[in-house]
Amino acid sequence: CYAETTQKGSRLKWSIAAAFALIIGIAASQLFFNGESESITMLTVQSGNEVKEIHLNDGSVVSLNVNSTLNYPSSFAKNERTVELSGEAFFDISKDITAPFIVRTKYEDVQVLGTSFNVMAYANAKSSEIVVATGKVKVETEKGSQVLLPTEVANVNRTTGIVEKSNKHE
Repeated sequence: CYAETTQKGSRLKWSIAAAFALIIGIAASQLFFNGESESITMLTVQSGNEVKEIHLNDGSVVSLNVNSTLNYPSSFAKNERTVELSGEAFFDISKDITAPFIVRTKYEDVQVLGTSFNVMAYANAKSSEIVVATGKVKVETEKGSQVLLPTEVANVNRTTGIVEKSNKHE
């Protein structure tokens, strides 16, 4: 009876160990095959006293205005393209409906699928301004959001976080 109990206990231990090893193996393969284990290189461009044109790996083009900084990954994720802006830049974004393009500033996020627009978000300004040239963008803060079409402008009050929309010709 004792040998039978010991044999069952030993089998149980091996079964638990095998199940644990299987779980670890599945988790490791998910990380490997999904590319999560790859490190992402972040690039920073500072324009200084001149406008700089930046070609992103997805085909999008950014015209970085003077005294502005753009941080972006050397290659974008499959489901999202995010950059960080301090200052002003004009964006001409290549269309990719599976990966929205997001411009993050200290005060707001601007999300697009494929369009051209300008973001002015200088650190010392009292507000940010987003102007759409073509396509459609969504400007979002913690206090709300607005969807903009061509010729529409969003002003983000940095004190209140409120996004106000107007027509460019007003």
